[in-house]
Amino acid sequence: MNIQFINPDRQLSSYIHKISVFCSTDEITYNQKLTPSPFTCLSYNHNYIPDFKVAGKIFSSKSKLQITGPKTTDDIYAIHNGKLNQILIKFTPSGFYNLFQQSPKTLVNTTTPLSGLLNNSDLSGLIKNLAKSDD
Repeated sequence: MNIQFINPDRQLSSYIHKISVFCSTDEITYNQKLTPSPFTCLSYNHNYIPDFKVAGKIFSSKSKLQITGPKTTDDIYAIHNGKLNQILIKFTPSGFYNLFQQSPKTLVNTTTPLSGLLNNSDLSGLIKNLAKSDD
């Protein structure tokens, strides 16, 4: 798997801590342990959408754009069973609130489609544009 880290533009650095890009050339089967963290993340999954496992309970999403809240337990995993092409935007602890005007406290130890936070019609154009390119 290829992992690339991108520093956010200076104008976004008070909102975004880090941008990571994960790419696998082949399908992978892997359980990635996630460590406790105060960060809320936005992910776009171009191909396969990983499942999210918390305390033995598996959450599956059909949304390519999703928000993962802060993690307060060490029993959280991302479950990969396919070709991974993912962009992960890690917000600063206050960045998520400043951008979305919502507290991440309702997202602790969960993942939810971004459409749960924003107007779905606003997202359809974004998803179409993201889907146009494999890179």
